[in-house]
Amino acid sequence: VLGGRAIAMPRFDFTAKGMFPDVFSNFQTFAAVSQAFEDTGVRAYKGQAPNLVDAKPILEVALQIHATEAAHAARVRYLRGQKGWIPGENRSG
Repeated sequence: VLGGRAIAMPRFDFTAKGMFPDVFSNFQTFAAVSQAFEDTGVRAYKGQAPNLVDAKPILEVALQIHATEAAHAARVRYLRGQKGWIPGENRSG
């Protein structure tokens, strides 16, 4: 939807500079890192929605991505034995 305005695919260090060296060999670490990424995605898309009100095609796609990110975030939380949403008393995940 962004066409030529899209940025190049970013590169990620999923180990967070070595903080999570077993991210791809330990399911618990993988799930925790996944939850952090998914929660960040949900918040990022939701937070930018008001800035996209005048760009309807971009807003529509952003809200679709937000819904997908929210579904992913809920699923990761369920896999980790948590509620599918961020309860008010636990914002860190």
